[in-house]
Amino acid sequence: MGRGKSRQSVELIRAAREILEAIQPASVRAVCYQLFNQKLIASMAKSETNRVSTQLRDARERAMIPWSWIVDETREAWRRSSRPIGVTVGRTNPIESSSGARRAQSAARWRPSCTTTG
Repeated sequence: MGRGKSRQSVELIRAAREILEAIQPASVRAVCYQLFNQKLIASMAKSETNRVSTQLRDARERAMIPWSWIVDETREAWRRSSRPIGVTVGRTNPIESSSGARRAQSAARWRPSCTTTG
């Protein structure tokens, strides 16, 4: 069993919750900008935003912050693609592509002939 969160982590979560109460739903990056403006994180460096992200995840898992308050719009946009997985835009058949046509022609050249000798 862990020793619990440090005082600094608890304060960060408390501040993030206050920010999220006002602006939710918001991305982790938006929360980081607000924390940075309030001088509660040193910078917007990846190490700092990762630390905030980890604390927000832990707070959500412990039901300290509702899951719906934090959104990830980049992942949501990717999931909402109207194109089925594996479908290439602009081509209905992979053989129609120039490299596909070359492969088909090459394969035809090496097919054994069906002629019989008698």
